[in-house]
Amino acid sequence: MKRSSSVSLVLLALLVVTLCGLLLLFKWQPTLAPVLIDAYSPPKLTTPSTTVDLGLIPMEEHVGATLPISNHGGKLLTIKKVSTSCGCTIAKLKTMVLKAGASTTLHVEMDTRLKLGPIQKTIDIDSNDPIRPRFSIKLIGQVHPTEKQKTHSGMLKVADRLALFKGTCKTCHVDKGVGKTGQELFIADCGMCHGVDGKGGVAPSLLKLAWHKPETLAYVRGIIANGAAMNPAMPPFSKQAHGGPLSEDQIDSLVNFLQYQASITQAPKKTPH
Repeated sequence: MKRSSSVSLVLLALLVVTLCGLLLLFKWQPTLAPVLIDAYSPPKLTTPSTTVDLGLIPMEEHVGATLPISNHGGKLLTIKKVSTSCGCTIAKLKTMVLKAGASTTLHVEMDTRLKLGPIQKTIDIDSNDPIRPRFSIKLIGQVHPTEKQKTHSGMLKVADRLALFKGTCKTCHVDKGVGKTGQELFIADCGMCHGVDGKGGVAPSLLKLAWHKPETLAYVRGIIANGAAMNPAMPPFSKQAHGGPLSEDQIDSLVNFLQYQASITQAPKKTPH
């Protein structure tokens, strides 16, 4: 009797350990977890999470991540397109067609050149999922300089201050603003960081400055033309002075737009009588 009880306890302990092991496995490998699928249901694109946190990322590096993509529908899932919100981020799927219950891997790579502080990018997956034809995944992280990039003056060493205007980054920071001025140019070249209305995003608001002072206009113009000395995320845009993408007239038009936008934002609101 005692021997039978001991064997039962051992078997129970083994069962508990096995179940705990499976739970941990499914937590770290979600695609291995069993899923009940209705064979008659439409295709359904799913991921374990809609946010990929890259954590602390070194500046001037290429960092990557992978995320499983699954079809939890009963019909064939066809992925039409994978796109990203910025040219610095590349996303590729191993397979574009998934059978019911099948999974594939999304590979993401980000170029952190001239980036500093919090970052947020979006990956959009377009498919024949009728409920969610566009599935969006958020990519976040915090870019920090390495010790080699720090200097005693506070400035950061970067390999190329014009990197944002080249390669895949050019599609976001140059191409959209070609031939534009004022508000259109701001939305195209600056809105991604400062917000399309200038009220701030991953970069600070530009509308809280003392725009009525001439020195403010000169300061902002200088930052746009020559970049921010202490922050490589703001590169020099002047074509004449540094080989950037903007003419002097385009830079002036940005300053004029921001001054006007600030005057509207800072104007006291009228109290109705």
